[in-house]
Amino acid sequence: MRLQGSLGHVDYSTRQDLENKGKASVAKVIKVYNENNTADVMLMTNNYLGDNDETEGKITAAQIQSFAGWDDVLKVAYGEVTPLHVGQLVLVSYFDSMKGNAIITGSIPPHINEFNNSPRFRSEKADFPKERHEKITVTRNQDYSYINGDGEFEKVSSSRAFFVGKKEKMSDDRKTEFNYENLTLKNKLTKKTIGLLLEQLRGFKPFNFLGVTKSQFKDKGATFNRFYHDAEKGITRFTKDSPEKVWYIQLDEDNNFEIRTHLDTNKRDIKAPKTGDETLRESDIDIWDSPKENTIGEESKEYSRIKMDDEGAVFITQVKNDGKNKSEISIDKEGKISISQENKGESCSYNMDGGKLTISATETIRLDTPSMTTPTGGE
Repeated sequence: MRLQGSLGHVDYSTRQDLENKGKASVAKVIKVYNENNTADVMLMTNNYLGDNDETEGKITAAQIQSFAGWDDVLKVAYGEVTPLHVGQLVLVSYFDSMKGNAIITGSIPPHINEFNNSPRFRSEKADFPKERHEKITVTRNQDYSYINGDGEFEKVSSSRAFFVGKKEKMSDDRKTEFNYENLTLKNKLTKKTIGLLLEQLRGFKPFNFLGVTKSQFKDKGATFNRFYHDAEKGITRFTKDSPEKVWYIQLDEDNNFEIRTHLDTNKRDIKAPKTGDETLRESDIDIWDSPKENTIGEESKEYSRIKMDDEGAVFITQVKNDGKNKSEISIDKEGKISISQENKGESCSYNMDGGKLTISATETIRLDTPSMTTPTGGE
């Protein structure tokens, strides 16, 4: 039956079932709109009138977050964002009991224990106190955050990188290490730590970590402390840089261990990678300023360092006076010891190899000693 719009609408006052009045419905997510926090859902059978899914069962619903809002004074958004995924079951309610004003009030996990991440036993059992207050967040790629009732925690990436805090002792030895299979959350079907196989991921890239603190709010004039780890190259470095100088300790990609301080610049004399688009949301790239280009740090002319290379050689070096004075003590991989000094173009060195001592200099060599003895037969 068709009616003219000017005549108003038909009010089915006795057909509350048309609008799902007083109902909460189970639905399956079929499309997600992350940008406005809504989703298209398909109401399950017996949750709508009719037999056509497309016209009667499909509706668009807003998603409730446990904590979210907008501050009109500060002009900032705050709260949590938990994404929905196509295929998950949700509970739908209705504003003003209107099916066109639906809202997703929560997700419904599988009730079969093997298909969820809940403990395998009832949490109130006295034998399992740590499980009683577990909090778990797992992404579809099986990255997860976990904390139990004793405060023990795990932060795990689908790349198999992890960071854990436990009350029990853990080994970092290669043979007896705490490894990925020692983590808490298990796939109850395979009995292994949850995670996707390499072919199930969208490619593998080693995880890198950067932690930064600073002495004041503004960058200018601040002293920064940075912890950096590059898993692909095997670089681990701690840096402290002030406006005038830099100090760092690092294990580099060539397995050299070094402690170094630059007294005349706050830059490391290395080529630093740029920070570019790959660190952003793809949807934000068009509002991003041009990424920083690769830069080469200033070469320090006044520095001190202690270095050990991957063959066991050791170097202690000091450079002063704008690079004109250099003093160095070194022990090579064979145990030979060298002491050298350069001063405005003049140099001298002492080399010790077993029972041999060699002294060389660009100027006169003078030995000042109270007495000198030689072996029998010596000169």
